[in-house]
Amino acid sequence: MKLNHLPLLALTLFSAGALAVTNPYQLTTEAEVPALHQQTLPDFWRDHAVEGEFKGKDGVTIRYAALRQAKVDRAILLVNGRVESYLKYQELAWDLWRQGYSLYLIDHRGQGLSDRLLADKEKGYVADFDDYVLDLKQFHDDVILADKPVKLFLLAHSMGGAIAAHYLQQYPQDFKAAVLASPMFGIRGGAGRLSRASGSASLSRSSS
Repeated sequence: MKLNHLPLLALTLFSAGALAVTNPYQLTTEAEVPALHQQTLPDFWRDHAVEGEFKGKDGVTIRYAALRQAKVDRAILLVNGRVESYLKYQELAWDLWRQGYSLYLIDHRGQGLSDRLLADKEKGYVADFDDYVLDLKQFHDDVILADKPVKLFLLAHSMGGAIAAHYLQQYPQDFKAAVLASPMFGIRGGAGRLSRASGSASLSRSSS
Protein backbone atom coordinates (compact mmCIF):
# COMPACT_ATOMS: atom_id res chain seq x y z
CA MET A 1 0.00 0.00 0.00
CA LYS A 2 1.52 3.27 -1.11
CA LEU A 3 0.65 6.35 0.94
CA ASN A 4 2.55 8.91 -1.12
CA HIS A 5 4.47 11.20 1.25
CA LEU A 6 2.96 9.81 4.45
CA PRO A 7 5.67 7.77 6.24
CA LEU A 8 4.45 5.11 8.65
CA LEU A 9 5.77 5.27 12.20
CA ALA A 10 4.96 2.97 15.12
CA LEU A 11 3.79 4.63 18.30
CA THR A 12 1.65 4.19 21.37
CA LEU A 13 -1.29 6.61 21.43
CA PHE A 14 -2.01 8.14 24.82
CA SER A 15 0.07 5.45 26.49
CA ALA A 16 -1.23 4.88 30.00
CA GLY A 17 2.25 4.00 31.20
CA ALA A 18 3.80 7.15 29.78
CA LEU A 19 1.14 9.47 31.18
CA ALA A 20 0.30 7.75 34.46
CA VAL A 21 2.77 9.68 36.59
CA THR A 22 2.38 13.30 35.49
CA ASN A 23 -0.72 13.23 33.21
CA PRO A 24 0.42 16.49 31.54
CA TYR A 25 -2.65 16.67 29.29
CA GLN A 26 -5.12 16.20 32.16
CA LEU A 27 -6.72 13.17 30.52
CA THR A 28 -9.58 11.50 32.36
CA THR A 29 -8.34 9.11 35.05
CA GLU A 30 -10.06 5.89 36.08
CA ALA A 31 -11.14 7.45 39.36
CA GLU A 32 -12.91 10.25 37.50
CA VAL A 33 -14.87 8.01 35.12
CA PRO A 34 -18.05 7.46 37.25
CA ALA A 35 -18.63 11.17 37.84
CA LEU A 36 -17.70 11.95 34.24
CA HIS A 37 -20.41 9.71 32.82
CA GLN A 38 -23.04 10.67 35.39
CA GLN A 39 -22.88 14.43 34.95
CA THR A 40 -19.99 15.90 32.99
CA LEU A 41 -20.40 14.05 29.68
CA PRO A 42 -24.19 14.51 29.37
CA ASP A 43 -23.79 18.24 30.02
CA PHE A 44 -20.80 18.52 27.69
CA TRP A 45 -22.55 16.71 24.85
CA ARG A 46 -25.75 18.71 25.27
CA ASP A 47 -23.92 22.03 25.30
CA HIS A 48 -21.41 21.46 22.49
CA ALA A 49 -22.43 18.62 20.16
CA VAL A 50 -24.33 19.63 17.02
CA GLU A 51 -25.72 16.49 15.43
CA GLY A 52 -26.69 16.39 11.79
CA GLU A 53 -27.01 14.23 8.71
CA PHE A 54 -26.38 14.19 4.98
CA LYS A 55 -27.27 11.95 2.08
CA GLY A 56 -24.38 9.76 1.02
CA LYS A 57 -24.07 7.53 -2.04
CA ASP A 58 -27.39 6.05 -3.19
CA GLY A 59 -29.27 8.39 -0.84
CA VAL A 60 -28.17 6.63 2.35
CA THR A 61 -28.56 8.90 5.39
CA ILE A 62 -25.24 9.38 7.21
CA ARG A 63 -25.36 10.76 10.74
CA TYR A 64 -22.61 12.83 12.32
CA ALA A 65 -21.76 15.12 15.22
CA ALA A 66 -19.64 18.27 15.26
CA LEU A 67 -18.22 19.90 18.39
CA ARG A 68 -16.83 23.27 17.46
CA GLN A 69 -14.57 25.46 19.56
CA ALA A 70 -15.29 29.21 19.45
CA LYS A 71 -12.53 29.40 16.86
CA VAL A 72 -12.09 26.30 14.73
CA ASP A 73 -8.30 26.31 14.59
CA ARG A 74 -7.17 22.74 15.29
CA ALA A 75 -9.65 20.00 14.47
CA ILE A 76 -9.76 16.21 14.55
CA LEU A 77 -11.93 13.87 12.49
CA LEU A 78 -12.69 10.74 14.54
CA VAL A 79 -13.46 7.63 12.48
CA ASN A 80 -14.90 4.76 14.49
CA GLY A 81 -14.70 1.01 14.05
CA ARG A 82 -16.97 -1.88 13.10
CA VAL A 83 -20.53 -1.78 14.55
CA GLU A 84 -19.66 1.29 16.64
CA SER A 85 -21.33 4.67 16.93
CA TYR A 86 -19.83 8.08 17.50
CA LEU A 87 -21.79 8.16 20.78
CA LYS A 88 -19.24 5.68 22.15
CA TYR A 89 -16.52 8.30 21.71
CA GLN A 90 -17.91 11.00 23.98
CA GLU A 91 -15.23 10.46 26.62
CA LEU A 92 -12.44 10.76 24.05
CA ALA A 93 -14.14 13.83 22.57
CA TRP A 94 -14.19 15.38 26.06
CA ASP A 95 -10.47 14.81 26.56
CA LEU A 96 -9.58 16.17 23.12
CA TRP A 97 -11.92 19.13 23.51
CA ARG A 98 -10.07 20.17 26.65
CA GLN A 99 -6.86 20.25 24.59
CA GLY A 100 -8.43 22.89 22.35
CA TYR A 101 -9.52 20.73 19.41
CA SER A 102 -12.79 20.89 17.53
CA LEU A 103 -14.15 17.39 16.86
CA TYR A 104 -16.01 15.82 13.97
CA LEU A 105 -17.47 12.31 14.31
CA ILE A 106 -19.33 10.16 11.79
CA ASP A 107 -21.36 6.95 11.85
CA HIS A 108 -20.64 4.71 8.88
CA ARG A 109 -23.49 3.52 6.67
CA GLY A 110 -25.04 0.35 8.05
CA GLN A 111 -24.23 1.05 11.70
CA GLY A 112 -24.66 3.47 14.56
CA LEU A 113 -27.30 6.11 13.90
CA SER A 114 -26.87 5.98 10.10
CA ASP A 115 -29.22 4.14 7.73
CA ARG A 116 -29.13 0.36 7.59
CA LEU A 117 -28.82 -1.32 4.21
CA LEU A 118 -30.58 -4.61 5.02
CA ALA A 119 -34.06 -5.48 6.24
CA ASP A 120 -32.44 -7.02 9.32
CA LYS A 121 -31.33 -3.87 11.16
CA GLU A 122 -29.03 -5.89 13.41
CA LYS A 123 -26.77 -6.83 10.50
CA GLY A 124 -24.10 -4.47 9.31
CA TYR A 125 -23.60 -4.43 5.56
CA VAL A 126 -21.94 -2.37 2.86
CA ALA A 127 -22.18 -3.05 -0.88
CA ASP A 128 -18.67 -1.75 -1.59
CA PHE A 129 -15.98 -0.90 0.97
CA ASP A 130 -15.15 2.23 -1.06
CA ASP A 131 -18.62 3.56 -0.17
CA TYR A 132 -17.22 4.25 3.30
CA VAL A 133 -14.49 6.37 1.72
CA LEU A 134 -16.98 8.27 -0.43
CA ASP A 135 -19.09 9.08 2.64
CA LEU A 136 -16.02 10.24 4.56
CA LYS A 137 -14.88 12.43 1.67
CA GLN A 138 -18.31 14.02 1.42
CA PHE A 139 -18.31 14.67 5.17
CA HIS A 140 -14.86 16.23 4.90
CA ASP A 141 -15.69 18.43 1.92
CA ASP A 142 -19.22 19.53 2.78
CA VAL A 143 -19.24 19.72 6.59
CA ILE A 144 -15.71 20.03 7.96
CA LEU A 145 -14.20 22.32 5.32
CA ALA A 146 -17.15 24.69 5.73
CA ASP A 147 -15.67 25.55 9.14
CA LYS A 148 -12.26 26.27 7.57
CA PRO A 149 -10.04 24.55 10.19
CA VAL A 150 -6.44 25.75 10.05
CA LYS A 151 -5.07 22.31 10.90
CA LEU A 152 -7.07 19.13 10.43
CA PHE A 153 -5.99 15.76 11.85
CA LEU A 154 -7.39 12.25 11.42
CA LEU A 155 -7.81 9.72 14.25
CA ALA A 156 -9.23 6.35 13.22
CA HIS A 157 -9.78 3.05 15.06
CA SER A 158 -10.09 -0.57 13.86
CA MET A 159 -12.24 -0.72 10.71
CA GLY A 160 -12.05 3.06 10.70
CA GLY A 161 -8.29 2.64 10.31
CA ALA A 162 -8.80 0.56 7.17
CA ILE A 163 -11.23 3.14 5.80
CA ALA A 164 -8.77 5.93 6.67
CA ALA A 165 -5.90 4.12 4.91
CA HIS A 166 -7.95 3.83 1.71
CA TYR A 167 -8.92 7.47 2.07
CA LEU A 168 -5.30 8.60 2.50
CA GLN A 169 -4.28 6.69 -0.60
CA GLN A 170 -6.61 8.90 -2.61
CA TYR A 171 -6.61 12.17 -0.67
CA PRO A 172 -3.37 12.49 1.35
CA GLN A 173 -3.54 16.27 1.14
CA ASP A 174 -6.73 16.46 3.24
CA PHE A 175 -5.02 16.02 6.63
CA LYS A 176 -2.00 17.48 8.38
CA ALA A 177 -1.35 14.12 10.09
CA ALA A 178 -3.19 10.91 10.93
CA VAL A 179 -3.20 8.25 13.65
CA LEU A 180 -4.57 4.76 13.02
CA ALA A 181 -5.26 2.98 16.32
CA SER A 182 -5.32 -0.84 15.98
CA PRO A 183 -6.20 -0.56 12.28
CA MET A 184 -8.02 -3.45 10.61
CA PHE A 185 -5.05 -4.45 8.47
CA GLY A 186 -4.07 -7.87 7.21
CA ILE A 187 -0.34 -8.56 6.91
CA ARG A 188 0.72 -11.32 4.54
CA GLY A 189 3.29 -13.41 6.38
CA GLY A 190 5.27 -16.54 5.53
CA ALA A 191 3.68 -19.31 3.46
CA GLY A 192 0.93 -16.91 2.40
CA ARG A 193 -0.60 -16.75 5.88
CA LEU A 194 -2.62 -13.70 6.81
CA SER A 195 -2.29 -12.22 10.28
CA ARG A 196 -3.93 -9.18 11.82
CA ALA A 197 -2.02 -6.02 12.61
CA SER A 198 -2.22 -4.59 16.11
CA GLY A 199 -1.06 -1.49 17.92
CA SER A 200 -1.12 2.04 16.62
CA ALA A 201 0.42 3.79 13.70
CA SER A 202 1.00 7.43 12.95
CA LEU A 203 0.96 8.98 9.50
CA SER A 204 2.41 12.43 9.01
CA ARG A 205 3.51 14.40 6.01
CA SER A 206 7.13 14.45 5.05
CA SER A 207 8.75 17.81 4.54
CA SER A 208 10.40 16.52 1.37
